[in-house]
Amino acid sequence: QMLPTLTPEQTKNYSKDLDISIHKVDAMLSDIMEASREMKYELVPGNILAVLNLAIKNVSRCHSNKKVDFYYNYDTIPLIDIDEQRMCRAFENIIDNAFDCLPRRKGFMWFSVKEEEKTAKIIIGNSHSCISEDKIKKIFQNRFTAGKKGGTGLGLSIVTKVVNGHNGSIIVRNVQTAPYFVP
Repeated sequence: QMLPTLTPEQTKNYSKDLDISIHKVDAMLSDIMEASREMKYELVPGNILAVLNLAIKNVSRCHSNKKVDFYYNYDTIPLIDIDEQRMCRAFENIIDNAFDCLPRRKGFMWFSVKEEEKTAKIIIGNSHSCISEDKIKKIFQNRFTAGKKGGTGLGLSIVTKVVNGHNGSIIVRNVQTAPYFVP
């Protein structure tokens, strides 16, 4: 049987969908691998703003069906010792969860990066979602999931491992009924 001929627009759409699916499977496999082994970090001077912006771009591509406005408040941060690949993956996990929590496929997210006492304080927040206090207590536990479709419960526990591996800490708070993460 002959396959239907696709228009260039259909080919482009299928290619984009395939790329997004590959990115999601790759992310899930990375999470499983990271959760199952001791991580060794290659901390080298890097640009934390560039890493965060790359993570925003990567995850936004997978959520192009949502209308999200982004707000940025970045200080100029000197190079800091980071494992760029792992930190990017940690940011992607947080940002992907933020997208998934937006109701009705729209809202806004904010990103703030400040230098405090020779460290970077990064705040990631989104609108219209609130995490219950009982979930906040468990949110960073391995295999904890709030029922996200396709979720493994590994993402935020890996974020914790990555942040701790950078001698940092992470908290989650609800602010005016919207959660924000401080990795």
